[in-house]
Amino acid sequence: MPQNSTSRSRAMTSGIVRQAAAAMSAGDGRPVRAPGSMRGIIACRGRRRSARPAITGGSAITTADGAADDQDAPQPSTRSSKLRSQAERARSFGAWADDYDRYRPDYPAELFEMIQARLGLPDTPDVADLGAGTGRASIAMARRGWRVTAIEPDEHMRWALRDRLPATGLRIATVTAGAEATTMPDASVDLVTAAQAFHWFDHVRAVPEMARISRARGGAAVFWNVRDESRSGFLAAYAALLQRHLPGDPLESGMLADRSDSPGLLAAGGWFDVDDRIELQHERQMSPNDFIGLAYTASYVRAELHGAAEVRFRTELRELVDEHARDRRLEVPYRLDLLLGHRTSKPAPDSPTKSAPEN
Repeated sequence: MPQNSTSRSRAMTSGIVRQAAAAMSAGDGRPVRAPGSMRGIIACRGRRRSARPAITGGSAITTADGAADDQDAPQPSTRSSKLRSQAERARSFGAWADDYDRYRPDYPAELFEMIQARLGLPDTPDVADLGAGTGRASIAMARRGWRVTAIEPDEHMRWALRDRLPATGLRIATVTAGAEATTMPDASVDLVTAAQAFHWFDHVRAVPEMARISRARGGAAVFWNVRDESRSGFLAAYAALLQRHLPGDPLESGMLADRSDSPGLLAAGGWFDVDDRIELQHERQMSPNDFIGLAYTASYVRAELHGAAEVRFRTELRELVDEHARDRRLEVPYRLDLLLGHRTSKPAPDSPTKSAPEN
């Protein structure tokens, strides 16, 4: 959707930006010089490296510190304990990185065209993709000729990304880091992205870090694929199934990511001028088995359902997908929610860490 780069068009948008408190890759392994003369970065392309590290854990999700999620544990009440709980759930995705890579949806080309036009990016922007995961967004941007650095703290997710690269012929730098301390140089990228990841961040630390690595006249793009129940009786029935098997507060269980505060969180501190939310629509076709695989990439399903409860959920899910499939295919509509933040002139904060070589 071409538009003047300085425009703040509100077409296809809904919601109002809310103000918040201002408290705020399998490769040859040779180090390369990435944008901004970054250190501690490996660009991956070519032959496959040695075998991946072993992944531990079965139906119980093992976190990065080796502790399994406990479905009977009390819900955290303070902000710090809630952040720890979120971080543990976010880290648990590495235990099923291959399934995540296989079953999660891609992003429509229109998304990246809109980001480039509305933020006025150069033809080949330098991009830092935070919480890059298995690289769905990183690879889509690299295919457009954008120079992408994938920043991901989980080693299994990074290996899934690196495994995909030889077939694409693309070159993507990877950094072992979180969104709150990327190790990237100051003002080193034109665009900072968070695909399906912003709700996992510690925003008080991550947003200033996003501002620090952004260049003047650059910006941030935060986006999510969301199953669109309003356009699908099947998805509405699946949402009801989740509610039956995962009762209680859907935000606490992880069934819903709390995105209502995301515009204000991105705007907090005054480093980004945030547009109203943009909504795009797209669809995908899936087999019944693939939809079941997709369901089990959700942290709330893996972490909350065990034993007999998991068996009951899987049985009812199988009945549901078989009932709604036509010619063994399911139509799964998505809504893509996009937030764009234009970098303001407010000086960037200091770097929280120094760059260090990646092992």
